Amino acid sequence: MRSHAVSTRRLLRGWAAALIALVMTVTLLPGTVQADPDDVDISDNMSLLDNTPKRSPLDNAFNSDIAFWGDYAFQGNYDGFTIWDISRPRNPQIVSQVLCPGGQGDISVTNDGSLLFFSVDYARTSTSCTSEPTNSGDPEGWEGVRIFDISNLRNPDYVGAVATECGSHTHTYVPDPEGESAYLYVSSYGPNDAFPNCQPPHDSISIVDVPLDDPGSASVVAEPVLFPGGGAPGTSGCHDITVAPERGLAAGACMGNGILMDISDPVQPRVIERVRDANFAFWHSATFNNYGTKVVFTDELGGGGAATCNEEVGPNRGANAIFDIAGAGSSRELVFRSYYKIPRNQTDNENCVAHNGSLVPINGGDMMVQAWYQGGVSVFDFTNSSGPEEIGYFDRGALSDEFLTVGGSWSAYYYNGHIYSSDIEQGLDVLRIRGTRGDRRVTFDVLNAQTQYQYAEGRQRGRLPSMAAAGDTEEAPVVVPGMPGESATSMSAAGAERLASTDRSLGLAETNEANDADQMFMHMMAPHHHQAVLMSRMAPSRAENPQVKALAARILVEQGLEIDAMQGWQARNDLPVTNEKRAYRQMLGDPEMVEQMGMATRQEMRALRNADGAEFDAMFLDLMIPHHEGAVDMAVDVSLEGTDFFVQQFASDLLVTQEAQIWEMEQLRQAV
Repeated sequence: MRSHAVSTRRLLRGWAAALIALVMTVTLLPGTVQADPDDVDISDNMSLLDNTPKRSPLDNAFNSDIAFWGDYAFQGNYDGFTIWDISRPRNPQIVSQVLCPGGQGDISVTNDGSLLFFSVDYARTSTSCTSEPTNSGDPEGWEGVRIFDISNLRNPDYVGAVATECGSHTHTYVPDPEGESAYLYVSSYGPNDAFPNCQPPHDSISIVDVPLDDPGSASVVAEPVLFPGGGAPGTSGCHDITVAPERGLAAGACMGNGILMDISDPVQPRVIERVRDANFAFWHSATFNNYGTKVVFTDELGGGGAATCNEEVGPNRGANAIFDIAGAGSSRELVFRSYYKIPRNQTDNENCVAHNGSLVPINGGDMMVQAWYQGGVSVFDFTNSSGPEEIGYFDRGALSDEFLTVGGSWSAYYYNGHIYSSDIEQGLDVLRIRGTRGDRRVTFDVLNAQTQYQYAEGRQRGRLPSMAAAGDTEEAPVVVPGMPGESATSMSAAGAERLASTDRSLGLAETNEANDADQMFMHMMAPHHHQAVLMSRMAPSRAENPQVKALAARILVEQGLEIDAMQGWQARNDLPVTNEKRAYRQMLGDPEMVEQMGMATRQEMRALRNADGAEFDAMFLDLMIPHHEGAVDMAVDVSLEGTDFFVQQFASDLLVTQEAQIWEMEQLRQAV
């Protein structure tokens, strides 16, 4: 078996001239055509009550997750967060905005509404909100959780920051049974030997203890290893965890595994069950039903940037998997029942896959609302675990008619009679659904979707906290903190916009601009992926081993989607779009490039086409393993050299999926 040990860093630095020959220069496609908020496809039982666009200075960055407390919504953004007054859902108003870059901005609030937590998963030069972006190779880089005192909603106070291993992609608020602390389960992934603050194997999560009376002294108090014997291939930490505090139970989506945990001792969670699914590419998130007898897991095939809601991908990939929980205590088991995916095909220009959602309170059943990026918002009934059914939807048209671009609903949650959708590009949507057997008497005073309390059917949970500050979008201040504990600057939105435009070089707002390393990576990975697609297309008729056939089928789908995502990124960044077929043919004419990228030569591809049965199986694995290793090398290099946050996330997800497949192929190779 051929080995591939040469780093491609020299390739990324030295092949700029060759790249010009590999790219099919096309007329640059026009910029993104923005959707009209009124141009929607919506079921008869749903209504769009309001759409409020993003406001400067957070309008140039992605919106992300939402949390709720009282009559307020807290909307995360890659550049900070917005506090909304939702006391009148048909007319939400901004109370304040906080400018503090460091995506993705996963967000939660404490039960008493005093503290807000904000996840940072892109390395910064310090904990300051005015720090600069840096890269995963910087040993002084900071990633982790920011802590804000939100007692004054018009002027949140940045009080603490805690660094966590591999950053904080997401976090989950876990209330302290004693009422003295807030615990945070911090999920992160993507370790590599080249990343000083994210070393393998990273089979753990970080648990942060935030003393409620002194949040600035928060610290990591435990880093429990969830997979001491090794998880599934690609399981290196978790992507997201949902807890049911009243049950002492948690469900984790951990890339290659879905898990159940006993969290009766919140500082010592213990895995009691784990499952895999051959159709899942990336276990993303989990939602319990109200009785704690089911879990809905999501598969974020394509990392959120791909068009997976179509006939080619089919109904079982990029979908939800519904599991019943059988047994009790440490003997609980997850029993697969069915998949659920939106039944409406989307265009190839719309990123669409299962994403964040929450329960819709109903009497005597199970219902959930969920975001599907540009697939919109879907409400589905899973009372029958084996027969889930969509009962309502809200779906905008494609953001662009010309190319694949990223947008749509990141999170869609039901809160006190309404559905709130955080749209990546279009702002905040407020929706209402009718005819669901919904129980509008169920009122929550706080909602963090990953902290699931059981609601009592037929009666109100409690009174909402009294209003502390009214919103006024036109007059709402923008707060610009510095370091934790320092006084923040408060200014008008216009003043913040001027400051952001003049101080972008200081990292005060994310530029999202790609550098040469980002462009090189996306240009060269497209033809590299194309060879994997060609190899995988041979497997159905030539492979003998069913596991090799199944692996090739996954590679065919995943890398085809990733090619589309890379070309979409090029188009929306006004870059020449790589013709992967032409670039691939030209690559094969350069033996040194082929060797450095771990690719198969012309002669090897010809031999593979002529092989059958066990011979094909062995040759396929012998060629695909170094091919994947070349992709991993390139992903590591762009993580160290690149600057674009989409490329950084794309590379991180690629590391997880391809390293998992390398492990799987090495095991298979021993058997064929």
